[in-house]
Amino acid sequence: MKITMASPSQHAVETIKLAAQLEVERSKLEQVKARIADLESSLLELLPAAAPEGTNATILGDMKIEVTNKINRTLDADGLDETLAELPPSYQDVVRYKPALNLKRMRELQAHEGDAYGILSKHITAKPGKSTIKITIGE
Repeated sequence: MKITMASPSQHAVETIKLAAQLEVERSKLEQVKARIADLESSLLELLPAAAPEGTNATILGDMKIEVTNKINRTLDADGLDETLAELPPSYQDVVRYKPALNLKRMRELQAHEGDAYGILSKHITAKPGKSTIKITIGE
């Protein structure tokens, strides 16, 4: 939706002012995030090496610096069932499957099969997400 105003109203002026302030603050935030990342990197170089996963504490006088290292793991589902079958029976529960909603198909169901969607909807919790605001200047 594109809105064009011949003469800016007070509402339009206030909107432009707030949008400009938002962009300035976002710019500052990005600069602060970059500076924090640089400082964290420099600090990690000075601290003793820690294990790749877990928490390590360094105490300097009355200051305690804790570094928690994490390893993010994901699964490649291709052939996973066959691989799990090769594990000892007592470890075949090493992977848990959790249901995931296919939003495209759910919307199709809702639009074309309202009664069927009603049956499924008792298992769906819908909460509003955070709105995002994108400001483009000069396009």
